[in-house]
Amino acid sequence: MLDDILQALKPTWSRLLDDPAAVRLQVCLTPLVRRGVAATAATETFRADAEYFYPASTVKLLAAVCTIRSVRRLQNDADWRGFDLDTPLEYFPDNGDPIARDDTNTLGGALTLRHCIRRALIVSENPPHNRLYEFLGHAAMNVDLKALGFVDAVINHRLDDVRPPEQQRTTPRITARVPGGSRLELPRRVGASLAYPTDIPRTAVGDGHVKDGALVNTPMSFATPGAEKNRVRLVDLHALAIRLAPNLTPDHDAAAALGITSDDLRFVRSCMTVLPRESDNPVYDPVAYPDDYVKPTLQGVRAITPRAEILNKLGWAYGFVTDASVIHTMSAPNPTDRHAVALSYTMWACTRGVLNNDDYDYEELAKPFARDLGRCVAERMLS
Repeated sequence: MLDDILQALKPTWSRLLDDPAAVRLQVCLTPLVRRGVAATAATETFRADAEYFYPASTVKLLAAVCTIRSVRRLQNDADWRGFDLDTPLEYFPDNGDPIARDDTNTLGGALTLRHCIRRALIVSENPPHNRLYEFLGHAAMNVDLKALGFVDAVINHRLDDVRPPEQQRTTPRITARVPGGSRLELPRRVGASLAYPTDIPRTAVGDGHVKDGALVNTPMSFATPGAEKNRVRLVDLHALAIRLAPNLTPDHDAAAALGITSDDLRFVRSCMTVLPRESDNPVYDPVAYPDDYVKPTLQGVRAITPRAEILNKLGWAYGFVTDASVIHTMSAPNPTDRHAVALSYTMWACTRGVLNNDDYDYEELAKPFARDLGRCVAERMLS
């Protein structure tokens, strides 16, 4: 099926598909439900793990799930029993004033983990993700990812927040006050430098990069020893999207396998599915955040199946565009109209080959390709 889809794209996208290594294209496809019946076909892949890709904001989904898992574990401690995702927090960075408010929260402007997750997933904002990373701590987040099955993942830094490596691994003291309880505290933590996989192909990217405002005519390394960038495998992101998909397994079983509650699972799903204009907290301007802002396959999918919904997490940075998604029509009233497919891909949209200068081909290359990919998948698997 995946080969058929890529062949259908080839007349329009031969420049990508004739030399997929040049754009670092990788794709995963899994049929999940066909005409209301669970599919039995295995996952198909195209060039999976062929080379490094920068996961960008897809790591926000990992942080969200790990954060909820951490909260549920803390609640087993008698001192933290009243703590939850809605407990107001205060952060104490080493250099700067304490951070205790989020004015986008319509419920009194409190800084809470729930609201950070909403912002990080609905329109992929960076600062709230960084609050989740700091709540977890560098070392603890990486340990938890291993427990979730992300054995090859390494998360080393915040997003859109340039700091030396040790400062990236340092997270601030955080306090919380539970109703009727004392002030709780997470101490300042410093994670150790982690072993980075040495067998990842092509961790040097491009022909040049901008550093300190000047062009350097060498590829940009994403695996500089001691300062390695975040790394996640596409097949693992794809598998997590499937684990979060609706109507495949009972919510209780799916949630228990992730170490969260059924309510938590439904909350994460809603954040991954809701369109920005549909969110009531935070409130987003639909002009600034159109329906396809973080759902690049949406236009193509809905051109074929207007009722389809997309549960996904998108990331884009340094020219890399990565999307892990489940596309489904599971709310259709007629069981024979219920379909679901998991689709994940990554590509590098940087035809000029220079990184770190914000001169990428997102509009000209990445978005049109995603639209057409979504349309082809919907034609063959959702109709």
